[in-house]
Amino acid sequence: MKFTDGYWQLRPGVSVLRPGTVESVELDERGFTVFAPTGRITGRGDTLNRPMVTARFFSPADGVIGVTIAHHLGGVPKHPAFALAAGDDHPISVDVSGLSATLTAGELTARVALVDGWRVDFQHGDRVLTSSTERSVGLVTDAEAESVSSAWAAEPASALQAWHSAVDIREALYAVLAAVLGSSAPADGAVAELERLVLRWSAATVRSSLRLGGPGEPPAVLTAAAGALLIPDRLAYAAVDLATTANLSQLRACPVAEGGCGWLFLDRSRNGSRRWCAMEDCGTQAKSRRLTTRRRTNRA
Repeated sequence: MKFTDGYWQLRPGVSVLRPGTVESVELDERGFTVFAPTGRITGRGDTLNRPMVTARFFSPADGVIGVTIAHHLGGVPKHPAFALAAGDDHPISVDVSGLSATLTAGELTARVALVDGWRVDFQHGDRVLTSSTERSVGLVTDAEAESVSSAWAAEPASALQAWHSAVDIREALYAVLAAVLGSSAPADGAVAELERLVLRWSAATVRSSLRLGGPGEPPAVLTAAAGALLIPDRLAYAAVDLATTANLSQLRACPVAEGGCGWLFLDRSRNGSRRWCAMEDCGTQAKSRRLTTRRRTNRA
């Protein structure tokens, strides 16, 4: 995902929260973890609604220092994944003083400043190899997402309305595209779905505006001034854009008769021979079922 507009300017609606001075350090057997709030903490009130940067420093091998930086750790592990080749049989040195926390593995040292803002120096002996300063790390937030969340929290019924609208747009688009795959003229049902999609798109247009772009750029559409309807309005524009600009000669349906899911996709393969929505999903399952059937037949 791209967060910048050009080299240094942030895109509209995006903000970055930078870590400040490390608040606390937690030691473990093979390193330490530092916790740095994204603002100055002068009292209890400053800890409310304040994200925290969590950075762990460890040594997976002699002369190697690993760093993980996260916010909101937890959740379901993402797979597929592979384990990092690491060992804990090499010596390390951890030291926490009033000014810094250091981890040394072999001739490499990571030094984390505990005062005067965020700074991490990586050193070979006394020579600094590279540094991470306060502008090297940040938590990216989206003002639009926050406005939608706030609008839904203030009026829960609007969240339900947005959800129903999004589902309605998805189903209407599916019916329209499925009609493209048909060999005969569109049925009355497909025409009605197209009209339903047009109504959603027209309503989104009423709530939208245009903004001039930069030199050589077309005007940009700004959808849904009301945060609660931002998502379905964006979806309506994307649905109409897909239906009117995509190369629908590439449109395919994942074959239900062969064990597929029926989802629609664009076949952009070089020879136009793609059969499944995703080979690692429906394709693999269908092949597994065919293999099982052949084995049972051979045993019989």
